[in-house]
Amino acid sequence: MFVRCPTESYYGECECSAGVAAVRWVLVSGAGAGVGAAVLDSELQQLGLPREHAAAITRVYTTHLPALTQHLKDTSLRAGGETEFDCHVVGVDVSGGEVEGKQQQQQVEVKPMIQLTVQEKEHSPTTTTTTATTLTLTPTQLNALVQELGEARQLMESMH
Repeated sequence: MFVRCPTESYYGECECSAGVAAVRWVLVSGAGAGVGAAVLDSELQQLGLPREHAAAITRVYTTHLPALTQHLKDTSLRAGGETEFDCHVVGVDVSGGEVEGKQQQQQVEVKPMIQLTVQEKEHSPTTTTTTATTLTLTPTQLNALVQELGEARQLMESMH
């Protein structure tokens, strides 16, 4: 991103870039979290931004919120991109083998496994690319994953 600071400014290029990055973060994070304009304005003032500056950022946010939200939907999972999920229970043979070159005669043991597949569609002006990721888990691993994701979600919600 190109940032041009006024020549009479006493801020350097680094400070100007940091300011632009901060404003961008506020706008994108607010849109991603579905924050209303009044809440954004109040929060910016609570952080110490002068009322006039908070109002200017809020005006830009309100004006561009529909386009920003649409962009987030098109490009990320955060706002609901095109993603498909699939889940299957499959069995895996964990018994058998050879003992001294002879096939061992024993009962076949099959353990359940859960196969999760996530397909994400990425659109460009000329093509659509689909990327699939498959993960195979035991029931114990799936329970641990669900537990950890729940804890992560609670932590993220407590930060909002």
